[in-house]
Amino acid sequence: MKLCLNKEIKRVKCVAGKLFNKKEFNFNKEDSLDYAFFHENGLLSKTESIKKLIKSHFNGNSFSGNSGPLLLDICCGTGEIGEVISSDFRRIIGVDSAIETVKKAKTRNVVNGNFLVCNTEKLCFLNGLFDVVILVNCLHHSFKSLRIIIQETYRVLKKGGFMAIFELNPLNPLQLIWFYLLCPVDKGMRMIGPRYLKQVMEETAGGNGSITIKPLPLTLYFEYMVVYSKNNQTKWMFR
Repeated sequence: MKLCLNKEIKRVKCVAGKLFNKKEFNFNKEDSLDYAFFHENGLLSKTESIKKLIKSHFNGNSFSGNSGPLLLDICCGTGEIGEVISSDFRRIIGVDSAIETVKKAKTRNVVNGNFLVCNTEKLCFLNGLFDVVILVNCLHHSFKSLRIIIQETYRVLKKGGFMAIFELNPLNPLQLIWFYLLCPVDKGMRMIGPRYLKQVMEETAGGNGSITIKPLPLTLYFEYMVVYSKNNQTKWMFR
């Protein structure tokens, strides 16, 4: 236990050291803080987590002669995540309700991907189509529709596949200060705690599968991840 604690302390010190060595934080054109440090480390933390999940979950599986699983990125935004992890998938589909962000996503170099305008509360896909579904920092913008979105995500997820949800961590007091006082983009939104999100997912799945919660230390625990394995008892190997 002591060794694990020391390891986490070293991680936090390393990330904090990089953070406080940054020379400046600026406001961008949208009048919100340009927190490049957290963005870069958050992107790395999420993409690395997804890659580890794929390796742990699909190791040794075949995909009908194809090289990898099929991914759905719900609330894909400008397609950043999809571009970074596209090589790990047979094909990726990104959906978002905002037309302008989808247009930007389509300009990215994702040869095995497609980005679509789609209502996240009523996904335009057949049941059980995707091996992997991800939702990255979007549910706090849709709290009133949280259960509907989770149900739709569950519906399009293939049996034996998994979904990974990344959200802001309300258990971190620094995140609370950032969210409620310093970030105009999230003004009026409501953060979702990991236990509550897990509860909603358990109610949707009806006990069919396994759910794991993991904080993301690379972002100073500003974010956490909830992973659900559909009709499968995968034991996730996190390091």
